Amino acid sequence: MQPLVSDEFIYIFNKIGREFMGGVEVVRIVLDKYKIATGYKISILKNDKSRYTTKCKEVECSWRINLGPVNGDIYRFSMKAANILHRCSVSLRLKSPPVTTNLVKHLISDHIQGDPSLKPN
Repeated sequence: MQPLVSDEFIYIFNKIGREFMGGVEVVRIVLDKYKIATGYKISILKNDKSRYTTKCKEVECSWRINLGPVNGDIYRFSMKAANILHRCSVSLRLKSPPVTTNLVKHLISDHIQGDPSLKPN
């Protein structure tokens, strides 16, 4: 069986220092991909051009990530601090995480850029 495209999204926030080119806009898309892959409910605590902080919505869960610009470059964000292990129950996950048109646009764009042999019909 062929792996799903979303399988790789589970590990997007797997290490401190991971960089995301494109600034906070790209970080927002990456978080949407993570939510689709995992089904976790995520709250956004800080969301501006100089910082991005999220945490799991479940009170008992300690999952949290902090991202910010690299050397003041707002188009290059990296994970500054994180607790990437969820402590919440699997039963509390979203059954069908919301998919936005912006996320679909980026998923299609990622797919086309990943395979230059694709041609429009």
